[in-house]
Amino acid sequence: MSNSNPRHDNTQQKKSYGSTGKGEDSNVYIHANIEGIPVTCLLDSGCEQTLMPLQLIKRCGYAIRATDKIVRAANGTKLELAGEAKVGLRIGKDHIHVIALISHDVDEIMLGYDFLTDNECVWNFGSNQISIRID
Repeated sequence: MSNSNPRHDNTQQKKSYGSTGKGEDSNVYIHANIEGIPVTCLLDSGCEQTLMPLQLIKRCGYAIRATDKIVRAANGTKLELAGEAKVGLRIGKDHIHVIALISHDVDEIMLGYDFLTDNECVWNFGSNQISIRID
């Protein structure tokens, strides 16, 4: 009987990235690049889908397609969405494509639960490290 674990092959492909608190709060951020522009991304497991600022996505020249998704902030306020875009995110030397909802109501990149699960992230709070599966 063979033990075939589909994740076994991915263990060598995980890369660890240091994270940094921003300000005095306990939020966790990682540093990345989009089209050569340095960005700081909030890792937000409480946000179901990744969100990015409209101004940044326009500056980078990404096509924004319509979406019928609805997003509400933690306080229940509905966010106005411009649409969604497939964005190239460079973390360290690695490149990841992310589908993000785009809004002028956000002013920072929020890598949501979708990003964390799609990339099989492992978040070690004790060592302040996040491991991300890189294809």
